[in-house]
Amino acid sequence: MVVGIALLLVVGIAKMLGGSSDGSSGDAARNVADTTPAPDPTTSGAPVTQGPTTPGDHQGKGKKVDDPATRPVMPSGPCDASDVAITPSVPKPIAGDDIKLVLDISSVSTPACTWTLSPRTTAVKITSGSDLIWTSVECPKTIPRRDLVVRQDDPVRVNLTWNAMRSEPGCRGLTQWALPGTYHLQVAALAGQPQDVTFLLTAPSPAEVTKTVHPHHHHGHNQDTNKKKSDKPD
Repeated sequence: MVVGIALLLVVGIAKMLGGSSDGSSGDAARNVADTTPAPDPTTSGAPVTQGPTTPGDHQGKGKKVDDPATRPVMPSGPCDASDVAITPSVPKPIAGDDIKLVLDISSVSTPACTWTLSPRTTAVKITSGSDLIWTSVECPKTIPRRDLVVRQDDPVRVNLTWNAMRSEPGCRGLTQWALPGTYHLQVAALAGQPQDVTFLLTAPSPAEVTKTVHPHHHHGHNQDTNKKKSDKPD
């Protein structure tokens, strides 16, 4: 009996200790999980991920990219005399005033070269039928001396001035105006192909005269008015 009682006490105590340990450990673990806050990524040691970045975020804005394809072609040397082409035009030609002659100069086959514009390298003349009106041979100072970079795809523009008068040797005695009508401007570089353009020299518009009319009294009307006033009784 003593041995049986001892075995019963040992078994009972073992069950009590085992059940208490299982219940308390499970509940404690759930309570800790429910009450512990989630870690803050800004204060913890975990790495913080950022949104995607574009390559232009760290580059300067508004800067132009130096594209070699857009750079002007550099001259390879002096132009050949026959490789220079001049295209003339005459915008708004009006008789009796200075007239602008426009020369667009380009190269024929060379991408870019240097060329000197001067009375020695360029000839300009204006004709009307077979009548020679004006020529740069007689007025060489009309063509200024300029060192130019001539390009095939980008003509350089030069403006000349014709005083709308006939020229004479030495460019003296310019007293006769060119009359309104049809004219030809012919331009050529030394050893180059001449270019011709036709233009119409128009007459200047007449000046508008505005006349102010002032009212005036007729003498007879005043006499009739005074007579009527004198016929009235006092």
